[in-house]
Amino acid sequence: MAWEILRGPRLVDRVKEYQIAVRLLDRLEILPFTLTSAKIAVEHKFRRKGKAVNLVNILIAVVAIENQSKLVTRDSLLSIREKIVFEFGG
Repeated sequence: MAWEILRGPRLVDRVKEYQIAVRLLDRLEILPFTLTSAKIAVEHKFRRKGKAVNLVNILIAVVAIENQSKLVTRDSLLSIREKIVFEFGG
C-alpha cells in the first residue's frame, strides 16, 4: 500500500524521505483494493505462525493475490489456507 510507504517518513517528519517516496510511487503502478480484494480478504483465513495477521498486511496480500503478483517484503512468512504462499526477503 502506498499509504504504508508514505506514512513512515511522514510520522517522523522526514520531509526529504517523504518527497523521495512520493516520486518513487509516482513512477509505479499502484494496484487498487477492489471488491474482489475484499472478498478474498473475508473468505480466507490468514495466519502467520499460528497467529492472526494485522489488517494492513492482509490488505496488501489480497491485492497481490487478486493481481497474481509476487509479494516481496521483509515481514515473516504469510500464507493462506489455499496454500498461496508469498516469498519474503530478509
